[in-house]
Formats: sequence, C-alpha cells, structure tokens
Amino acid sequence: MGHAQERVYREKLQAVEGLQKRITEEWERLDQSVINNAVKQWRKMVSLQMADILNICCECSAAFAVNV
Repeated sequence: MGHAQERVYREKLQAVEGLQKRITEEWERLDQSVINNAVKQWRKMVSLQMADILNICCECSAAFAVNV
C-alpha cells in the first residue's frame, strides 16, 4: 500500500464525502518530491516496457524476413 493510501485509510470512513475530504487533505500535505519520484519511476518503467516491445517487433520482423 502506498504512503498516501495508508494515510487516507488510517481510520474507517463513514461516507464518500469523508473519503473525498481525506484525499484532498492528504494531497495538500503531499511533498512535491514524492510526486517527482513517482513520475521518475513511472517514466523508467514505461521506457523499459517500450524497449521490450521494440525488441519483440524487431525479432518478429527479422523472423518474417527470413521466412519470406
């Protein structure tokens, strides 16, 4: 469970309005460095996945060219 999620759900919520209020409060307290680090991790993960996809495409293209 993520840090923000742990803080939002630290106490039982009674209604959707309470959840909305708690999320807004925790978002306002969230340090920008936490957001920046999450974005960096996301970018790295997407880059690695794109590299894998491109490698698969190249392998398929090479196999197709050999079979033609």
